[in-house]
Amino acid sequence: MLNEKERLDELEARIDNLDREIEDVRLKSYQTSEISETTCKTRPRNELIMGSMLIIVGIYFLGKSLAWYSLDIPFWPAILILVGLGAIINSRK
Repeated sequence: MLNEKERLDELEARIDNLDREIEDVRLKSYQTSEISETTCKTRPRNELIMGSMLIIVGIYFLGKSLAWYSLDIPFWPAILILVGLGAIINSRK
């Protein structure tokens, strides 16, 4: 009889541990969903900035190849690198 009681106590302890683990997973998933909601709110702004930059660079190269203007910027790769570095630094804040 004592053996059965020990087994029941052990099973109850296991069930309690599983309940705690399930609660921990539920709380972690809730926290993760809050993070992804924040990420989704900032994402359209980032896409807007990147889209605008691509349009500006595309218009520059299109105008240059069609001879709309004779604007020659020899250091454009350096500008793009600096803009990219600035975006990376701002994203880490």
